[in-house]
Amino acid sequence: QAVSLKDGSDDSDEETEEKGEKPPPPMAAALRQLKDKPKSTKTLRLSNLGIRDGHLQHLIDALHHSEVCITELDLAFNHLTDTGVMALCKAFSQGMALELATIYMGGNRVSPSGMALSQGLKKIRGDLLVHWKPQLQGAKAMCTVGTVYVNSPANKAGLLTGDSVVAFGSVQHNEWKSVTDSVVPVVKSNVGKPIDVVVVRMDGAQQVTHTQLTLTPTQWQGAGLLGCILK
Repeated sequence: QAVSLKDGSDDSDEETEEKGEKPPPPMAAALRQLKDKPKSTKTLRLSNLGIRDGHLQHLIDALHHSEVCITELDLAFNHLTDTGVMALCKAFSQGMALELATIYMGGNRVSPSGMALSQGLKKIRGDLLVHWKPQLQGAKAMCTVGTVYVNSPANKAGLLTGDSVVAFGSVQHNEWKSVTDSVVPVVKSNVGKPIDVVVVRMDGAQQVTHTQLTLTPTQWQGAGLLGCILK
């Protein structure tokens, strides 16, 4: 059952639909923690969780709580579009999360026009900084991509030998154990389903970039479900 982020009561299916799509489990867990500890939570990390525009109402409801005092919100590398940016800008302009100072939005599916919308917030919330650089905050390499086999799911996703994996689905370095313990369970539970993977690599100008790829574990003519070696 869905849990109301305002008062902790059970929501009906109808109310959940009004609020938007059911949020990804890691997002729901983070918002529950925010509800339980609104005064002590200063940073809300929601990066690379597959969050879409339809999930944002849950976040907006949580941030409207009078005791919320987060100063940093990380929404990088999700699936947000201009529509989501408009919803967030409207909520912030109405006084949501007044202590918030920094938002990370890079790596979403927002057009230049959508990014420009955040500039309008400066007239109302001059102290609120919105960062659009596609970068995963606090990223640390969990594993490295070795051989990538031709025509494999990894090859089709765009993984390259030498890529450093900094996020594999909802797993990031603070939850990392090993390839066996952290990657394999995610792969096995998502056969045929897309997984957002963020890698760090050098681009053509020899600059370090953070790139999000969509990897779908599937049976193919080779071994395994990914067709690459992670080490």
